[in-house]
Amino acid sequence: MAKTEKVVKAVVAPGRTVKFEGANVGPGGEVTLPADEVAWLRKGGYLLDPAATAPTIAPGPAFEKDGEGEPSPPAE
Repeated sequence: MAKTEKVVKAVVAPGRTVKFEGANVGPGGEVTLPADEVAWLRKGGYLLDPAATAPTIAPGPAFEKDGEGEPSPPAE
């Protein structure tokens, strides 16, 4: 009798891509993999850990050209 392997659905982490069934799955995409592979990919930061707190994502600084060709400092 063949042993059935437990599979788990997981979400690809921001800034990461996972190759799944011959296709690249980008950030926010869902994959279904064996539980041991999901644990390994989560440890490496490729898949989101549902038990972990999601990192905060803030916008980066904004720059505007002031006519001199040099970026001006961000407005506060």
